[in-house]
Amino acid sequence: MTKVTYKLLIKTSKLYAEGATDSNVSVQLVGENKSHTDWHTLDKFWRDDFEQGRTDEFTINDKKVGRVLFVRFHLKHGSKEKDLWACDNVIIHHDNYVDEFPLYDWVVDNSVIVRGEGLIPQKITSEELLKTIKEERENNLRRFAWIEKAKPGDPGWMMPRFPPAKDLLNVPHQLKMADARFEHMSEMRNVSKFNALVEKLQGYLFPIKKLDDYKNLFSGFRISGDLLPFIEKWEEDEEQGRQMLNGANPFAMSRCTRLPEYCKITNTHVERLLNDGKTLKDEIKEGRIYIADYSYMTKGLPRNKQYNGDPLYCADVTALFYSSGDGKFRPIAIQLEPDNADSIFTPKDERYDWMLAKMYFRCADTIVHQWIYHFLWGHALPETGAVAMFRNLSRTHPIYKLVRPHLQNIVVINQFARDILIFDNSTSNYTRSINGAALARHVFKDFDFDNLVLPNLLKKKGLDDYNLLQNYHYRDDATALWSTIEKYLSKVIKIYYKADEDVRDDEQIQSWINDFATEGLAWPDGNTKGCPTSLKNIDELVQLCTTLVFSSSVQHSATHNAIFDLYKFIPNAPGGMRLPIHKRGEATLQRVLDSLPDITMATILLGSSFVVTELPEDEVYLGEFPMNLFTEEEPKKVLKEFADDLKVVGDKMKERNKKLEYPYEYLLPEKVPTGTTA
Repeated sequence: MTKVTYKLLIKTSKLYAEGATDSNVSVQLVGENKSHTDWHTLDKFWRDDFEQGRTDEFTINDKKVGRVLFVRFHLKHGSKEKDLWACDNVIIHHDNYVDEFPLYDWVVDNSVIVRGEGLIPQKITSEELLKTIKEERENNLRRFAWIEKAKPGDPGWMMPRFPPAKDLLNVPHQLKMADARFEHMSEMRNVSKFNALVEKLQGYLFPIKKLDDYKNLFSGFRISGDLLPFIEKWEEDEEQGRQMLNGANPFAMSRCTRLPEYCKITNTHVERLLNDGKTLKDEIKEGRIYIADYSYMTKGLPRNKQYNGDPLYCADVTALFYSSGDGKFRPIAIQLEPDNADSIFTPKDERYDWMLAKMYFRCADTIVHQWIYHFLWGHALPETGAVAMFRNLSRTHPIYKLVRPHLQNIVVINQFARDILIFDNSTSNYTRSINGAALARHVFKDFDFDNLVLPNLLKKKGLDDYNLLQNYHYRDDATALWSTIEKYLSKVIKIYYKADEDVRDDEQIQSWINDFATEGLAWPDGNTKGCPTSLKNIDELVQLCTTLVFSSSVQHSATHNAIFDLYKFIPNAPGGMRLPIHKRGEATLQRVLDSLPDITMATILLGSSFVVTELPEDEVYLGEFPMNLFTEEEPKKVLKEFADDLKVVGDKMKERNKKLEYPYEYLLPEKVPTGTTA
């Protein structure tokens, strides 16, 4: 019998200290000709094998099995407690072959790693491989189980579905948080707590007596006290408008085609605030009036209470903004209560009346931003797609290889949020006026999946006209990145799918989208929220992948990266208000100070903003692929082209920014993590 020498290079993950193993590791190679080697124990004399971040080399001599199709591992544990092993990949040299076997997963007892080529299932002819994939997928349904159907009062009630982990330590091992990220987040929480304690002590000695006193909060140990230059203009209407377009919540407004019946703003309120000779009706018709209406989201929802039991307040607010045609965008009227004309304020009112109205608007804006556009759109919905993907796609599937890097961390970071932020008694709900989970449930009920498709969202909201809405840098940059991501995903997908029937016949893809829609989104009420239950062609597959990748990377960054910059100065974006809405003539500086968060509330708000926005040094950004999931040259070339395209896009953003008083940098590719990570 002809013997062959097989050289194995086996890499243990660098991400986890516990990923090293002292268990006995055995290997068996299975070839394309259906034969296999004997089992071989991998052990080098006087060497501690399979240590964190190490690549170990082993040589085995065994019969010729043809080109190796997959690798089987078996762990024999030295104690009753299983010593798991985090294996990144295996490279095998034999005859004239050099083959890669990517895993990036944990080996518990037994594991099978298939050679790295992307394979759509209906084109696989090997019965042994089909059997292996079937077993893997059956195991995945158990590993990545859905949470049991919830009932009122449960954390998952009327929300996108997620795994049933009790806490951060119980998420599926494949999705475990890397040690460095866990240490970083723990460290940032400790920094936040320390600074909050210092601020409380200082607050007793130096209470807030004027608005500028808020500028001194939450700066000290490892936190810069510097505020960005635009904060000096926080009270100016043009700056408020700029932040609406290019701040943390840049797609919350819509072009106003008609005022809601409950909005009582009239031309009398805004006369002298529009271009000469123009009426409100004229400018609505011209497409220059934009509306941010949060009243339908917040009306009827219970308000939170402060840590001392006192109530918190949030206006059911509707605001009109004006794009005057000269590149300026500013608020022109704010209604704090539906159907109440007496609650309408404009720039023509006294300074503190108008200032306080804008603060009530910004309070609602920050809450809607954090819980709808950041949490629901950027965290919860992509997580459901990620779980469905891990449940239904095998590691050999090209779409798994394509989208996994962008969805890898979302489950564990959401579990972190479920552990400390979302429950009813969290500190978040003592400092923000509305219970976040209640708001997310209320809005998710009528959510439209098509809103995650950026071009459709911008068109639907009337935000796509570059002439009517100028200096809208979020739109420009997000659109450029959507196109770049779509191009990259489309190129890779079309390597493997040559015709629409390839998509229709792909059982794994069809089970993924069906599981996502029916079990992930429709589980509370049978409503799939517009998410398709099947995919009919290549274009639909490209759009689904683009939607998930864009939502978890670019759209999440658009709502995440600006948080601390804008929220650090509390009067600019208060998360909770301590007094009910005012009447015209009631506002004074003291009334403003009494309405804004006190020091305890402010330090908690600032601390939570700091923790979620500080990213670790080893963050993976868009265009970086530390997991080598693709092994063929053609998709690897596309990944390289994607990185090159992102550089071109980023360079254009930087050139544009040179001309701006306040550069828009939140969507620079080097500042956009490859997926939701915070």
